Amino acid sequence: MQAADPSDVRRFAPAAPSVEVIKRHHLSEVLAGRFLRRLTVLRAGAGFGKTTLLHQALTTEASAGIDLWLDLGGRAAAHSNITELLRDRLWALAESHGTPIGLAADVADAVWQLAPTNVALVMDNLHAYRDQDELGSMLERLLSELPTNGHLVLSSRREPPLKYRRSLATGEAVLIDENDLSFDSEAIARFAAIRGVDPSDLGDTGWPALLELRASAGTAAEREYIAEEVLAALGEQRLDAVAKLALLGRFDDRMVRAVTGSDARAADLADGLPLTSRAADGSIVLHDMWATLLPALPHDVEVEVLATMADELRGRDQLPTALSLYARAGRVGAARELLRPIACDYALRYGLSERRQMLAAVPAELQKLPETELIRADLVFAATPSASVAMLESAQAAAREAGDCELELQALLRLAEVQYRSDDNAGLASIADRVQQLARSDLVAGRAVLALIGIWRNMSSDSYSAALDLLCEGWLERYAPTKTIGQYYRAVLPGLMGHAQASLEALDQVIGDLHGRHGSRAAGHRSIMRFYLGDLDQKARDDVWRLVETIKEQGHVHLFIEGACTCAIYNVVGGSPEDARHQLEQAVDAAAGFAQSSWAHHMVSIAEATLAAFDGDETKAARILDDTMPAGGPFDGLTRHVYYNIAGLVYLLVPRSRPHWDADDCGPAMRLARDVGRAMVALREHSDTAPAAALDWSKPHRLRTWAIEPHLAELAVAALSAGNETARGVLSELRHDPHKALTFVGDRHAETLSQSTGALLVGVPRRPTEVVELSVLGPTVLRTGATSTTSAQMRRRVRELLHILVDGRRVQRSRVLGLLWPTLDRPKALNNLRVNLNHLNRLLEPHRAPNEAPWHVRRDNECLMLAQSRLLRIDADVFDDLRARAARAEKEGSPGDAVENYLRACALYRGDYLVESTDFDIGFEERERHRISFTAAATRCSE
Repeated sequence: MQAADPSDVRRFAPAAPSVEVIKRHHLSEVLAGRFLRRLTVLRAGAGFGKTTLLHQALTTEASAGIDLWLDLGGRAAAHSNITELLRDRLWALAESHGTPIGLAADVADAVWQLAPTNVALVMDNLHAYRDQDELGSMLERLLSELPTNGHLVLSSRREPPLKYRRSLATGEAVLIDENDLSFDSEAIARFAAIRGVDPSDLGDTGWPALLELRASAGTAAEREYIAEEVLAALGEQRLDAVAKLALLGRFDDRMVRAVTGSDARAADLADGLPLTSRAADGSIVLHDMWATLLPALPHDVEVEVLATMADELRGRDQLPTALSLYARAGRVGAARELLRPIACDYALRYGLSERRQMLAAVPAELQKLPETELIRADLVFAATPSASVAMLESAQAAAREAGDCELELQALLRLAEVQYRSDDNAGLASIADRVQQLARSDLVAGRAVLALIGIWRNMSSDSYSAALDLLCEGWLERYAPTKTIGQYYRAVLPGLMGHAQASLEALDQVIGDLHGRHGSRAAGHRSIMRFYLGDLDQKARDDVWRLVETIKEQGHVHLFIEGACTCAIYNVVGGSPEDARHQLEQAVDAAAGFAQSSWAHHMVSIAEATLAAFDGDETKAARILDDTMPAGGPFDGLTRHVYYNIAGLVYLLVPRSRPHWDADDCGPAMRLARDVGRAMVALREHSDTAPAAALDWSKPHRLRTWAIEPHLAELAVAALSAGNETARGVLSELRHDPHKALTFVGDRHAETLSQSTGALLVGVPRRPTEVVELSVLGPTVLRTGATSTTSAQMRRRVRELLHILVDGRRVQRSRVLGLLWPTLDRPKALNNLRVNLNHLNRLLEPHRAPNEAPWHVRRDNECLMLAQSRLLRIDADVFDDLRARAARAEKEGSPGDAVENYLRACALYRGDYLVESTDFDIGFEERERHRISFTAAATRCSE
């Protein structure tokens, strides 16, 4: 055979585009890495520029290997033996590069004969090959048999016929999909400049082929292209199914069955269809553009499909969307049937965006119904309750005029909640009078609403036992719209009475049945109870903040403000003021439209005061609290947790609050808050250290809840000076800046505690200014600021000591000596430990003064402890957190979020945990656990 001309790239690369195209530099860089990984996949519908991108990548001069491009969309599509075709092309490629190969038995052997040269087998238009089973078998075989110099690049309109998700998770493969290939706004502007058109005339679909058509030939050509290149490939039956399902815009397997009567899978129907995406619940979402590009259905068919979809969603309890579809189908009667259950949705289970879309679709003849007015009012009530009063009163009047007792009760129920949150007892009493009258007509609904108003009135007057008695009458559970709030209060009231553990146990029994805002409130209350018990660590605080962010996304602004301020308090007390400031800023912005008397402003003021006190400005904190607290004290018209969350601080800074705290019959969870406040007052105002010494220092996690860090240090020093040595342990666990906290104590109590404080400062660390990032999944790497230290750059014993601390976090000193220097006597081993600890501390804290105690590695009696804080980030911990988030997302029905977190976790896994420590009896169990966890995460991604 005559050797091919090496300059003839057309034989082994796609033809150049006939017109000037945008250079996709970022994607070309991804493809440039094709010789560094096993597999690269380009998957997108027609017209997304896959072949153009391949041309740009394969014809670049700076290539790290040689490419063999094979177009399976031309004559090759009907070739009887794809393996033989590929091998022949490979032989010709080798000839063209002057590296002839023998008659190879298979493709893998041919690639091996070209070693060490890297070879990329680039197969374009996989979807067009006639025998997908044969193609899949060959690709699976190549993926497992190619030598290390062999690489695959696959391009297809549909999912390639091989399993590669696990390779994506491990980094052995890369996927370039429609999201990557679509033009963003910047690319559209560059494209418009090249074509000399106005960008506004091109739209924002990002589909390169459509943009090209709009720039050159207009919408008629656009429709023709889609009909020929996309829709014709679907086949008549599949096209009919997609056209019907496009009426809703998203579909899953169940909806496909309902509409088509077939067992076709949603993913199969959407395979190869451009501009589609997968929602968090796994359903397929079509771009809005398809509504105009797909063939129109006959009117009677469209009506029937819309009604079928509505029936299906009604059966799933997705009532707002079902109502919208009934309205589009002209089924006014069916739409009206759904208005009432949506209007009576007091828990607001249905999302606000769904409600808005539904209201826009409600037929004109239903727009003025009392149900519609109440649903419209709920949009405001959910976000800013106090702003919804006029709309709720209008809805009540409309229901009253229509003689609709239940709807009037529903409007009154919301109005009563607004009065409760505004501390308007007179307004509550007036509403109760009207509800009493209505209860004669609708006994169950009326008595339920009346019971709830009674519970609120008792809570406002701090009569929680009476509120619990009303709850036990059972009326709330007998009426469906108030059932969940009845379950909520059954779990919450014991906690507000100080029985946190009992409240947590009750929540565990009902929280799975609570939905909408009641479910969010229950999750928030659970965090408060854990906070009271001292059981809210950094991970738990982060989880609560994620919940609060979800509430914000749902549009419940008042709940978001309350949650954000509560999270800020958690983080101040937990020693993370930076997080607290961020959360408080968001709450302040959101509270701008709320009345000054609202709970929102109470919560903002309390969080601001807590942060001010933490920063050392107690004068500002005291002023804020005194100005905000009601004249009747911290329980006057407010639920207990509002001020109880910082009860110790309020007791200290606001003297007029003390009689109310002292007279309160607080339960066991809250009693300690009062004791902390009393101890602070005794120390500050009477120089009496005995109350501080009497606190239970054996449970520092409980004390930390009720004393911000400077005050906790103050009480601990006082207790030590009074002879309670147990308090010393607290000082070693101060989380934010123990050196600053003790300096604060010494300055405030110069005459009484300065001597004790001075002695303690010698052994207390100063907070570092840089975050340390430690990678232990794979070879160890330690990063501090801009400096990276690899395991090879560490002294062996220093690295081994670091590994022991990472694995154990808190390790007996005798165990460290036994692992590192088993043959040395104790004095020599201890000396070696001191030397290596010194080297390790210099690695972790290069800017620490020699006479200062280290921050990250601390001594606690006979133990060495790796202090856990946001200043030390260990990849193994992040890996576990991401896996936990992924598992939680799966449980909550969000596969998209689950895959994202699994992939992020897998990306951290560069190799085995503490891989350099296999000679030691450390890390074995964790190594195996992480290995299994990684395999499980990668497998879940592939599934």
